Amino acid sequence: MDIILDENGKVDKDQTRDSIWFVLFPIPNILEVLALSCKCCRSEEERQVLEKAKEFGCQREKASPPKCDVDVEILSQEVRVGDTFNLTVQFNKHSDQCRTVNMYISGSVVYYTGVSSAEVVFESQKVKLEPLQGKEEKVVVRGEDYMHKLVEQGNIHFITTGKVKETGQIITAMKVVSMHKPKLIMMVTGSPRVSEEMHVSVEFTNPFKFNL
Repeated sequence: MDIILDENGKVDKDQTRDSIWFVLFPIPNILEVLALSCKCCRSEEERQVLEKAKEFGCQREKASPPKCDVDVEILSQEVRVGDTFNLTVQFNKHSDQCRTVNMYISGSVVYYTGVSSAEVVFESQKVKLEPLQGKEEKVVVRGEDYMHKLVEQGNIHFITTGKVKETGQIITAMKVVSMHKPKLIMMVTGSPRVSEEMHVSVEFTNPFKFNL
């Protein structure tokens, strides 16, 4: 999945798309392009213009990256199919400054290929972090919101993204939560020999309050 974020750190659903192959195409070196162009110039004037561009106009700007003093993690947990559970998002801050994080949390059912299906939860939160403070936020995921949307593997892909107001830092975390399914018990009766008849029985216990 190619995940595209907007300037506030929110997942841009119009631009984000499912993909199996991701190909990186090399960006040509602008200096090499200019050097080649100089060789192809028809006049001395064109050559001088390109030489000046190569000398003065192609220096890479040095940008200071935002200070990274906040990180986020979605904690692992075990969930039975059909249960309502709390998704725990943990924030850690590593500086003595207060920070405010505008967070977005979404969860979608995924196929075994990783391709997303229906969305089951979406929330936005403002999280305030005191100096050197760790903090946990809970997101309620209700069984009735995802049970009828689950596909064969019973997986939900959670993504949390956000932007630190004071520094502009973008933070993100992902976690796939697999639903625990009832265990199957297989028994063979009879004579397990070639050309002999035998019987195979499969049974399981329904741990839920609804029919399966």
